[in-house]
Amino acid sequence: MYITLGTEKHYAVTSTALGIVEVRYILEDAPDKLGDTIKLWTADGGMCLRTDTVADWSHPRIEGNSIILSNTAPAEPVRPSLSDVQAQRIAESKTGLAEYLESHPLTWTDGKQYSVTEDKQALLTGNLAAYQLAVTLGQTTELTWNATGEECTVWTFENLAMLAIAIKAYVKPLVAYQQKTEIAIRACSTVEDVEAVTIDYEAVS
Repeated sequence: MYITLGTEKHYAVTSTALGIVEVRYILEDAPDKLGDTIKLWTADGGMCLRTDTVADWSHPRIEGNSIILSNTAPAEPVRPSLSDVQAQRIAESKTGLAEYLESHPLTWTDGKQYSVTEDKQALLTGNLAAYQLAVTLGQTTELTWNATGEECTVWTFENLAMLAIAIKAYVKPLVAYQQKTEIAIRACSTVEDVEAVTIDYEAVS
């Protein structure tokens, strides 16, 4: 089947919903505008199955690939609440930080790159703490760590501790930026203000 809108152009119909209070034509390609009448034809064009006068409906419209003839106004979109938008933007700031840390490893004094993700930081701190505990208990143990894309190698406690300190210093301004951004988002009194808050970790020096 197809429909015509008062012109010679045809619009193929994929499905219909022909009700009393609403008529829907789902099309392969939606028209730019409605004409005065809408005619539904058989696939071969030999018979007009239905004719609708657009002016007879109080709320005719095009939505996506659908023509809707209805006497009921479309539902107004539900605007998210201020708290919902704040929560979404705060989550965005945290995700943005995690993604930035994932894609921006630290280049250390040995010229190699080291991951600075939250998980790697926690693992590094745990390794150093476990080594110190083993030494306190008189146990012999090795410290190992790896550069990005490389296998683990043996480190001295002093060198690995210096790497941990360097990572903390590298990450600190980025974490501070996320916290500052979160505070700014929570302080907003309108959705528009929340949406206007910039989240850009590339701008952190």
